[in-house]
Amino acid sequence: MQLLDAGLLSLDDPAHKHIDPVLKRLNGTTLLQVWSGDARIQRVTVGQLLSMRSGINDYNDRAYEAFTLSNPNATVSPFDLLRTVNKTWMFPPGEGG
Repeated sequence: MQLLDAGLLSLDDPAHKHIDPVLKRLNGTTLLQVWSGDARIQRVTVGQLLSMRSGINDYNDRAYEAFTLSNPNATVSPFDLLRTVNKTWMFPPGEGG
């Protein structure tokens, strides 16, 4: 919200506009690549993400919890988690909540 107040982003901006530079720098990927080329990810806006109206499936931490309990010394990066997140859609971006 500070970026919004500073005029550095709009709630109507496509989220990938702000996320892709970070993903590229830290992981060498884009949201489109992470979502296996599903172009719907490029229609998700910052506002939809903040209001839980993006259509992106809910995060399920039970699988991660089970993994960490059975592999207590394993190191899992945020990018490892991003690769395993459920990438099916609950609804088209902006058409539900």
